[in-house]
Amino acid sequence: MKYKLRLLYITVVKNRIVKILKGFLSLVILLSLVGLALLIGGQSVFKRYFAISNFNPQLSTFPGFFSSKSLTLSEQYNQNGTHRRDSTVVFLDNSATQYFQGREKVSQGGVPILLYHHVCNKHQKVTVSPAQFERQLEALYEANFRPIGLQEFLTFDLGLKPGQKPFILTFDDGWQNQFEAKHKDNMELMVSDSCAVGIMAEFNKKYPDFKMRGVFYLSLDKIPFGQKNIVAEKINYLMDLGFEIGHHTTGHDNLEMLPLKKFDRAIHHFMKEMEKEMGFRSFRVTSLAFPYGSIPSDQEKWEYLRNYSYDNLHNFVVFMSCQNKLCPLPGTEAFEALEGILPRIT
Repeated sequence: MKYKLRLLYITVVKNRIVKILKGFLSLVILLSLVGLALLIGGQSVFKRYFAISNFNPQLSTFPGFFSSKSLTLSEQYNQNGTHRRDSTVVFLDNSATQYFQGREKVSQGGVPILLYHHVCNKHQKVTVSPAQFERQLEALYEANFRPIGLQEFLTFDLGLKPGQKPFILTFDDGWQNQFEAKHKDNMELMVSDSCAVGIMAEFNKKYPDFKMRGVFYLSLDKIPFGQKNIVAEKINYLMDLGFEIGHHTTGHDNLEMLPLKKFDRAIHHFMKEMEKEMGFRSFRVTSLAFPYGSIPSDQEKWEYLRNYSYDNLHNFVVFMSCQNKLCPLPGTEAFEALEGILPRIT
């Protein structure tokens, strides 16, 4: 009797162990299948999660089995130097461009038009350090982004290889830390390594397919690029490299607040001064960036801007705002809906 009971006990325990082992094996198989599904088709889900949860105030590389990066375009500071707000972050991946502001995805698809102001180590109002700027170029390059000019974008003359994605660099206000230079003994212009142009020049030497492209939007409330004796030389140097010059009004004017009767000084006077510095090349100034991102709402002001010409050679093709969205491609319905006001990310 005792023997039979012992045998029955052993049989019950054995069956229970077998059930446990089968359950464990089923769980392992299930987890393996889930992992395989995520590896094949679920990477974008994880990318999206990490892109909105692992922000870093500078440059972040997200963990996992894929490569994905976010970058901070500029730190924003109050006048007393205290940090004002977290900067905008662009999410880069190899399949699609997504743009996040804070934890909210604002737009997907299109071309990032990036806006910079100060490139320096001081805490100005909107600042990125030279080291940060260089790391951002690296991040963009690794994600297969290549800079193009605004005119190349508008004419869809991108000149990119398969797999490469376009983006546009823009710089507002014409600060000296964007472009600082001095003459060598032979009077050749030597560009500072720590300014934006110098950093891009070194990056171009390292990666020749990362072209020298971008738009510098100048205003005349200060000396463009901060060095009075070589303003014309610097502007023409930039254009020789492949950069473009844009209109940022004479006095960094808020065109929404400025009376229409003062538009001639804000718009026309700037072009007269640019002709002195650029000569006939001033006709290439075909875009205007609104100071403070302030878009005029008055219809008469828009008629002035859209009909403006300088010596019958110049007119504004597009206007730049600060709407923090990706810009649709020319020729699409979404682009036409912009009515010439292109969004930039800052």
